[in-house]
Amino acid sequence: MLDYLIVGQGLAGSTLAWQLLQRGQRVLVLNNATANRSSSVAAGLFNPVTGRKFVTTWLASTLWPALQQFYPAVEKKLDVRFFHPTPFFRPFLATTAPDWRRAGHDSPYTTFTPTQPWGHLRHAAAGLQVAPAGYVDLRTFLQAIRRYLQEQRAYVACDFRHEQLTLHAQHVRYGEWEARQVVFCEGPQVVENPYFNHLRFRPVKGELLEVALASPLTTCYRGGVFVLPVGHRNALVGATYDRHFS
Repeated sequence: MLDYLIVGQGLAGSTLAWQLLQRGQRVLVLNNATANRSSSVAAGLFNPVTGRKFVTTWLASTLWPALQQFYPAVEKKLDVRFFHPTPFFRPFLATTAPDWRRAGHDSPYTTFTPTQPWGHLRHAAAGLQVAPAGYVDLRTFLQAIRRYLQEQRAYVACDFRHEQLTLHAQHVRYGEWEARQVVFCEGPQVVENPYFNHLRFRPVKGELLEVALASPLTTCYRGGVFVLPVGHRNALVGATYDRHFS
């Protein structure tokens, strides 16, 4: 019998499966790799100071040290590169500079803003460099984890059918597999999951542009949208937010 049956191999499912396997648990991931999934197209940004009012990301003081240990450790074991620390520049607009002056003296902010505000960009009086920040190349990360799971015989490509899952007192059963627990890592597809569709999720669609640059960038710029350098003269620009899906 398996310890865990994991449905979905996006960012959450991949990370959970990795952590469980490192702890000696018996894991099987069921995943439809051909379906449209947010993790496979997301920019993978990690940024500890967000929003117009410069709010620290939820649990930033816990999550940032953890991610700076986790991703490089996976890179080393799998001999692949996907973790890219990159400083963020946040321009101050006339409406945001007062927010920073109120927030900037708090200790959570000083942890992630090692430099003083400085002048930059034609439309901004000043700005703030945020670090540690950057991005995870999610396509490379997910592909590397998938290969690892396949080597461990812990991965099956399939289209999961919720109606075929049966729950028992001490285990669950799906097809030929039995497990002590099932964990759903389905992302926005959770709205179609009969065990959770009573919850009032409000999925949001984001879109990115892949652009070519006239000259290379070494910093991610965050304003109303972000410009993230990926490669020598390429960048991602985004993201938009839309509740109308296609």
